Amino acid sequence: MNIQKLLSSVRQAKKFRPLNDFHRSPRSGIDVIDKEFNDVLFLLKELFKQFKASGCKIDISFYGEVFVSLPESVHRFELAISNRPTIKNAEVLLKKLESIQIVKLDNIDIDDTLVVSIKTIRSRAKWKHYSVSEFKSDYCEFADTILKELRQRVRYYNNPDSNEWTVNDSSTEDKLAAIHFGGALLGPASMLSYLSKHLRKVIYVKDLSITGNQITVNKSYFTEETNHYFGKKEEAFFDKYLLGYAAMRIEHDNHN
Repeated sequence: MNIQKLLSSVRQAKKFRPLNDFHRSPRSGIDVIDKEFNDVLFLLKELFKQFKASGCKIDISFYGEVFVSLPESVHRFELAISNRPTIKNAEVLLKKLESIQIVKLDNIDIDDTLVVSIKTIRSRAKWKHYSVSEFKSDYCEFADTILKELRQRVRYYNNPDSNEWTVNDSSTEDKLAAIHFGGALLGPASMLSYLSKHLRKVIYVKDLSITGNQITVNKSYFTEETNHYFGKKEEAFFDKYLLGYAAMRIEHDNHN
């Protein structure tokens, strides 16, 4: 496991993170402002060193998700870093709520805190959040705390989650997000802008495929399929932002 390659993958995936703004179920990963990104890479580097020393396996997905596997377990975990608002004097505010229904928060009551979050790749699993500032740059203690939490969770799992899991996949939600992002990025002259507006009115999309220069949308369990065709600029967009599209396009071209 080469730590520099892992960090390069995180940096490379940063350009795909805007997709999350159009995603109904955003992917986890590194979501901080540009001026904090290098500091977060340093934090990740130090955590990765400790994870590697403990025998963990680390994977980075196409979209920048960070996955950690314990050497003694088949279970995997997501690791995310972001700024989360924290409320100062929460106990005082909760006390006020005992006598009044609404408490107005001012800017002085809230801080943005850099947080590392972990969650088991398992249905109904919940995130555990750690404030980076609490560890005062003691990355060894920080990594040990995370690993202790992971091992403690594993003790309560009898079997792996039955859902299939891969480091990289492209779901219907990812394709929808790509269409909405493409519509916004390429502008009203793109067919993706028209399709994005149309799909926002659709309550349920059963399946969506993007192959060659065609988007096929299946809107329900009944036969309600529509086909939409796009050109070179949309093709270039999907080549960059949609996992697996380039390979599918080449395969499609070889069969035609």
